[in-house]
Amino acid sequence: MPRLRTLAEVIKYVGYMNLTPLLRRYLILGAFDGIVLAVSVIIPLYSLHTKPETVLLTAVGGLLGISISSAFNSLIVESEERRIELKNLERQLMKRLDGTVYDYGAKVAITLSALVHGLSPLLGFIPVLTDIYLGGILGLLLSITSLALTLTALGLVYEGGMREKLRASLIMVIAGFMSAGLVYAVAR
Repeated sequence: MPRLRTLAEVIKYVGYMNLTPLLRRYLILGAFDGIVLAVSVIIPLYSLHTKPETVLLTAVGGLLGISISSAFNSLIVESEERRIELKNLERQLMKRLDGTVYDYGAKVAITLSALVHGLSPLLGFIPVLTDIYLGGILGLLLSITSLALTLTALGLVYEGGMREKLRASLIMVIAGFMSAGLVYAVAR
């Protein structure tokens, strides 16, 4: 099996296997989870007048947990999906595909999906760090603003035309604020 020596080789396999939509989905799913988790941590801790160090430590724990969970979820799901796809292709071609571009491309897909889904929740640090570094009500308000802007940006990365992207952005922002509102109501 060939070794990936350059970023260009990785990109080549992303193209061969048409992985961009898959990686985009994992980026959006993981980042959304991380951002909503982070805001769900900030709001109750803010209402308790918690020290910034406690907010950071709590967010780090939650975001690392969700990152590890996301990476391994993706690894398990994609490994099985790619195995099934490869077996179906082998059955259709009536030959083994070990060591071929299909076999190697499947391994690249599994690895990249686990990396993207595992790292993307760390975008949840944007609202956390905004809150910690600015502090007080201003930090909280700008943290919530960064939540809306980051979720909007994720929606704009979504597949489709501008109408679909704006719709996805709106849904993500609404879901983010619903989560923040519910956490705020529970924390009071």
